[in-house]
Amino acid sequence: METWIIADGDALARFYGDDFGKGKLPTTVNLEEVSKADINCILKAATKHTQKKEYHKLKHGSVLLKKLDPATVSARCPSCATLFTTLDGILSG
Repeated sequence: METWIIADGDALARFYGDDFGKGKLPTTVNLEEVSKADINCILKAATKHTQKKEYHKLKHGSVLLKKLDPATVSARCPSCATLFTTLDGILSG
């Protein structure tokens, strides 16, 4: 989930506002190549100085998921793209 969240830096910046460390986010095209531990550290570092404070899965996770652009996330997370394609096929057929 956090990998999907990091994939859309613009959504994160809008949610966290001023002092969000967008420059701390990885530029890796395929974010699934970044370890879960690194993703969590990056997310915490990028958010810790914001008014909403450090990223918290229970407080921020579900809200952030609703704000993500599916195309942006799919472009950087191949498994997400596969999931969306599969669900679209099931729901369309």
